[in-house]
Amino acid sequence: MERGQQAETQHYFDRFAEDWKRKGSGTMPARVNIIAQRNGIALDVLASLPAPKRVLDIGCGTGDLVLDIARRGIDAVGIDFAADMIRICETTRAAAGLERARFQHVSVFDFDPQGETYDLISAQGLIEYISFDQLVDLCRTVFRLLAPGGAFVVGSRNRLFNAFSLNAFTDMERKLGVLDDMMTEAEVIAMAADGAGALSAAEKIARAYPQPERHPETGVTVSVRYQYTPGELSQLLRSHGFTPAAVYGAHYHALPPAVAKDDPQLHAGFSEVVYRARRSDHRLLPQCTTFVLDVRKPA
Repeated sequence: MERGQQAETQHYFDRFAEDWKRKGSGTMPARVNIIAQRNGIALDVLASLPAPKRVLDIGCGTGDLVLDIARRGIDAVGIDFAADMIRICETTRAAAGLERARFQHVSVFDFDPQGETYDLISAQGLIEYISFDQLVDLCRTVFRLLAPGGAFVVGSRNRLFNAFSLNAFTDMERKLGVLDDMMTEAEVIAMAADGAGALSAAEKIARAYPQPERHPETGVTVSVRYQYTPGELSQLLRSHGFTPAAVYGAHYHALPPAVAKDDPQLHAGFSEVVYRARRSDHRLLPQCTTFVLDVRKPA
């Protein structure tokens, strides 16, 4: 399964690298720019750090986050195992003349930092494409590469949203027998006083939910794209030495997916307004397709 998933993932991103670039640039009409939303959260966290010097973006895609960070005068490295993604990164970097941006065609598990550590490490849209064992390896690798006091900003498909999407994903969770547990986690998150309290409460009740053998069709031709809940992922990261600091929501759904499909422009407008005004409001997490955790390595 692991080798098959990785082969499907590499084939997909090499085939659709140009489409991914258009998604990230926001040139696709009536679409929520989830790449820009996740990257914006990473930039929020970066701004909270005192004098950051180096950033690593794992699974950098077409390099938008790395280039934005380089424009801020900070050294940034992007790595990705899809060759066509790195080709686009290098072309864009050369055109922009951004010497502080560097890219490597390499998996994080084979990456050689050459003795460097990083003040912020980002992994957006990555962990859904690796197995749980690889996720554990990623936690260990990031902890080693992160400077003391540094931040790991990791995004995940939000499995809690399946309970509210009222579609094939909801049916999938019902068949797995986990809907009640997910509703309980969503409830404690929404009732918490703040984001830190929401994560703490969710961690206490979260469990390792069983993963399906295949996910419903989404247009991404990778059979298994792993999903986690905020409590589940926060719990895992804490067990590897990180201290959860904040949680953010992205791609908010004011409309059920079936209705959003009928009126994508209305859906995208709602999502962008909520993202700009309320991305750090934990109470909105259950209606977000993605969440991003900010976890820190002790100083």
